[in-house]
Amino acid sequence: MANFQGASRTVSGSAFTLSARTLRRSRIASPEIDEFVGSDDRGLIQFAIARMSESVRTLESLLLYGPTGTGKSLLANILAERWHSQPGNGRVQVWTGSDFARAVAHAIDTDGLDDFRHRLNQLRLVIIDGIEELAGKSTAQLEICQYLDRLPEFENRILFTARRLPGEIGGLNPRFVSRLSSGLAIPMTAPGPAARRILLTRLARLHGIQFHESAIDLLADGMPGLLPLHCTVLQMNQLLLALAQRIAGQVQAVSVEQLQSSFEKVDNEIPRLRAICKEVASLFGVRLNDLTGPSRRQGVVRARGVAIYLCRQLTRMSLDAIGAEFGGRDHTTVMHACRKTEELLSIDGALRDAIEKMRVLS
Repeated sequence: MANFQGASRTVSGSAFTLSARTLRRSRIASPEIDEFVGSDDRGLIQFAIARMSESVRTLESLLLYGPTGTGKSLLANILAERWHSQPGNGRVQVWTGSDFARAVAHAIDTDGLDDFRHRLNQLRLVIIDGIEELAGKSTAQLEICQYLDRLPEFENRILFTARRLPGEIGGLNPRFVSRLSSGLAIPMTAPGPAARRILLTRLARLHGIQFHESAIDLLADGMPGLLPLHCTVLQMNQLLLALAQRIAGQVQAVSVEQLQSSFEKVDNEIPRLRAICKEVASLFGVRLNDLTGPSRRQGVVRARGVAIYLCRQLTRMSLDAIGAEFGGRDHTTVMHACRKTEELLSIDGALRDAIEKMRVLS
């Protein structure tokens, strides 16, 4: 059975945590947090993970869907670890959507599809993290449909994660969408104030930051211009990383006043960053929202890289602060985008000229 910790009273409402004794991480967005912290209005998550963890199957299919940074992959890995740690539960397998599609393609190419299906049937818990990665891969989608059709014959169960509801994801087979819609689907949203306070406190400890109680409370309740009310763990982590850089070596606790003044310069640069993004979006013929969104289309990736590069060149914002404005991306992603753009500029004269004009205008 799942082992749930008790609720904790905080600034507003209550929160719960789901953790595992030893977490085997695979694709957790924030490696600093190894347990899921949820607000009291997300109790259905506790119920579903408990049912999926039981040795006797009471729930065979579960879909967790919501934006990046809301804890889907973390919950999937916590469930896998809990399942694995209980003797007699049988085998568990975690795939990304892309990995599953590759496994199916390999089985077909090597004439091993029957063997693949046999091994799939032997798994007692299957987790597919990121069904949007199956878009356009109809063979893999239909293979999952057949597996779902066979579930009643076994004590197996399956968990899916997705950034959106299946019906809103392009490139999915209608039969696949229908089968996914037949199970329990739970929306994953940003944590509430109580959960945010717990997460901020733990992240602050990991980054070596001490806060006055009033400062941590203010952040947890949402601080306009600094931390959105409906923020994700990624956004909280980016903020504290930037703060840790600004107060390196400081011994005293961070006050509300210092919190505000530490980011005053960054706030003043945000309008400039957004103006740069608007110009880049116009130059590349993409939507402004695409630059901060998850799209991996080549044209969008190139435009996003140029926008990030220019923001790094033309503003005083840190790598972390820029990443936070580009959909909560981390500083390594910002550095990679800058390097790739520099490589592109070395061979693309037209783009180099366009960027130089933008530099002058800025």
